[in-house]
Amino acid sequence: MPSTHRLSGDEPRVKEDGNLVVVSRRTQRQQRKKHLKSLHKGPGTERRGILDLPYELMTATLIYLCPSDLFRLARTNTLFHALIMEHQVQEELAKGIIKWRYPTLEKCFGVPALLSNIDPDTRSILQSEECWTMVAPHTVRYSHIKEPDRNIICSCITCRRRWDALCVVVDFAHWQSYLEDGEPLPMILPGRNPKWNLKLVEANAAIVTKALYSPLWYACILEGHLRASSAAIIRHSQNKGNKRLHFKLSILDYRKETDMFLDGYGPQWLDFPYNRDQYYMLEAYMPNRSWKDVEHHWIYLPIDQHVSDVKFLVSNVERKREERAQAEKAAEEQRTVDEKVARKEVEEEEREEADDEESEDENEIPDFTKLIGVAKGWMWALIGPDSP
Repeated sequence: MPSTHRLSGDEPRVKEDGNLVVVSRRTQRQQRKKHLKSLHKGPGTERRGILDLPYELMTATLIYLCPSDLFRLARTNTLFHALIMEHQVQEELAKGIIKWRYPTLEKCFGVPALLSNIDPDTRSILQSEECWTMVAPHTVRYSHIKEPDRNIICSCITCRRRWDALCVVVDFAHWQSYLEDGEPLPMILPGRNPKWNLKLVEANAAIVTKALYSPLWYACILEGHLRASSAAIIRHSQNKGNKRLHFKLSILDYRKETDMFLDGYGPQWLDFPYNRDQYYMLEAYMPNRSWKDVEHHWIYLPIDQHVSDVKFLVSNVERKREERAQAEKAAEEQRTVDEKVARKEVEEEEREEADDEESEDENEIPDFTKLIGVAKGWMWALIGPDSP
């Protein structure tokens, strides 16, 4: 609505067309914005933001943010979203963030390999039933972890362990509010799988699946695990009844939000959390590493363990296929030999039967002596004994 305040004496009260001057606050705001824009149109007075920086400086600045902050920044406008969601930019940002914040966690939690990144010949072997038969005895189904899709990730044991570890990390971070408040975690009876657990497991698997394609999602999972581990370490350290060994986590380490403190001496968690009851005493779940007392440092599972497992599976499958082919070939050759032997035996039997028939025909010669005796008997019967 137009305002009713009075105009100054210098301003005209009537327009040239005879209409009264209408004063509006909205009009005044538009005039002020127009005036500010006219001031910034001069040379060297343009407004500049982070998007106006060179690409190298901008990425070097963004790597100091947490992965969750980058996702929030991508939601501010379309320009940031298009920049951060680009795969190449994500790789550079995630690489810098992980190198700065999560170098230790990266060594413990690898990303399962995608089948699409494996050559077609090896992929066909990994998807075969022979390969699954070899891997199946070493896999266990858990109620809080969804089975991985064999058509998406590699079937080797290393990739399966990586999938399970990432799912446990996401699930452990989900239940931190219960653990902080001291509330008991919901139990699942044996043989049961309630709907809430199905939805939660599906959601956790969806997050891990995103991490397979997006390095920024993978860095976000590491961020969540660092926060959950830090909260668990603080919670157990404040428990005076818990006399176990803990990682040394200072206030500065907690505020820095880096995993440098996890590289120091601390407890080894060698058991896999096969159910959620293990979360109560779990502090920092760091698989695939072991403490070396002699050299006083951690040793980690090799990064290329996936390549070694794939080579092992491929060589074993090829060896079994070759053995099966050789066995089939030997069986076929043996079958051919048996057929030849059987055919030869049949021919010999037929030949022997033919020889026996010929010999019987030769032995059946007529006995003329008997015939003469019979004829004489008939003659004597007709003529009589008194005839000459």
